[in-house]
Amino acid sequence: MFKLNDANLYENPDLVDFTEILMEIGETAVSVTGIQIIF
Repeated sequence: MFKLNDANLYENPDLVDFTEILMEIGETAVSVTGIQIIF
């Protein structure tokens, strides 16, 4: 999973959205393929 420090979270909200999208994609891929994906 991504490790983002608090400064990056506050300064770049778009980055937070991007990581949330990636996590959603990862969870979907896991549920569909049964393969565990670790970012």
